[in-house]
Amino acid sequence: MVGPPRVTGDDGSRTTCLIAYLSPHSLSTNLAMRGAIERLEEIAVTECGLKPHQLHMGGPPVDNITIDIEGEKTLLRLAGLSGIVGLVLSYLCFRNWRLTGVVLATAILSAGASLAFVFYYGVIEVFGWGASAPRLGRVDAILMSMPAVVYVLALSGAIHLVNYYRDARRE
Repeated sequence: MVGPPRVTGDDGSRTTCLIAYLSPHSLSTNLAMRGAIERLEEIAVTECGLKPHQLHMGGPPVDNITIDIEGEKTLLRLAGLSGIVGLVLSYLCFRNWRLTGVVLATAILSAGASLAFVFYYGVIEVFGWGASAPRLGRVDAILMSMPAVVYVLALSGAIHLVNYYRDARRE
């Protein structure tokens, strides 16, 4: 017996489900996966008439991309905050802008070098060893925290080295 469509919401809306599998090419890299997920969202909004808040997606690819996007937002927000805190702490330790600049430059360059190391390892994997895509030389959600950790450690080490140098000069 065929009856009227089953109503699930107070406003008379119906719930629909779509199960989609991504191709092996779409799953090969985070960039390809991100493009596939964004394209699915675009199709749902433009061609199906859904509002973004009505679309609920799940599964490992969506989880990975969501974690990456939120990690990027958090990294940018915390990078500025870490820079300000590092500047204030360094100046309070030294009371000298030149030493503060040297210490901050050391910490920032160390954080940048840690990311560059990962990137260039991926370049070596692809061009040097013939891999189709980098396996270890790519930044994921876990490695997004690495620059902040390296920054804090380099800042601490540089402050200690400058203080050791000042103590040796006094003696």
